[in-house]
Amino acid sequence: MKSVAGPICMLSSGCVIVASARGAPHALGRTAGLEGARRPDRTQGKPSRRADMDSQVPTQPVALLDDVVELFWQRGFHDVCVEDIVRHTGLNRHTLYGKFGSKLGLFREALDHYAVRNIQAFDEVLVDGPSARASLAALLQLRDNDQHPFWSAVRTRGCLAARTVDELGREHPELKQPMDDVGRHLLTRVEELLRRGQAEGEINPRHSPPELAAVFVACFVAPLAWSGVRVQPEALLALLD
Repeated sequence: MKSVAGPICMLSSGCVIVASARGAPHALGRTAGLEGARRPDRTQGKPSRRADMDSQVPTQPVALLDDVVELFWQRGFHDVCVEDIVRHTGLNRHTLYGKFGSKLGLFREALDHYAVRNIQAFDEVLVDGPSARASLAALLQLRDNDQHPFWSAVRTRGCLAARTVDELGREHPELKQPMDDVGRHLLTRVEELLRRGQAEGEINPRHSPPELAAVFVACFVAPLAWSGVRVQPEALLALLD
C-alpha cells in the first residue's frame, strides 16, 4: 500500500482523513471493511464478466466518492440501483461488491465522504481567520454564497446527511453518525472561536461559549434544513456583543 505523507486522523464513523501540505483534509475511505457489509446473494447469479471488464474504476478514490455522493444526493438511496451506480461511476459490480460489500456499504462510505466535505467547507473559513468575529461572519456568508458549489447544492437539495436520517434512520440508526460528527465538529470550532474572541476582547466575556455556540450553530443550520426559517447574519453577529 502506498504511504501518504501528512498527519492522519479518523472520524468516529471510520473515515480516514489525511491533511495535505496546505492542511486541507482528503477522505481516503475506511481502513478496513465496512460494518454491516455483505456479499451479494450467490443464488441471484453472478455479475457478467464482460460487464466487469468493460467498466473501469476511476483512479482517484475521492473522485469516485464524489460521483457516488452526487448520485445518491440527486435521487435518494432507494431510487438508486446497482446498475445506476455502474453507469454513473464506471465502478464495476465485482469491485463494488468486493470492496464495499453492498449498495448500502458504498452508501455508508459516500456519506462519510460527504461529512468530510462539510468539515472541509467549515474549516476553509473557521481556521486561521484574521479574527474570531471575522471567521464567524465568513461562515455565515459561506452558507448564503450562491457561487460556492457545495453550499449552493445544500440549499437547493437539502442536506444529504439530514435526508439520510429521515429516509433510513430507523432502519439503519448508524447512518446518523456522519451528521453527528459534522455537528460536533462545527460546534467545537465555533466554541473555540468564541473563546478566542473573548480572550482578544472582541466578544463580550459575559457569554457562555458553549451556550452561545449552540445557539449560533442552530441558527446557522436551520435555514439549510427548513427553507422557511431565516436568521439574518447581522442578528447572529449582534449576539456576540
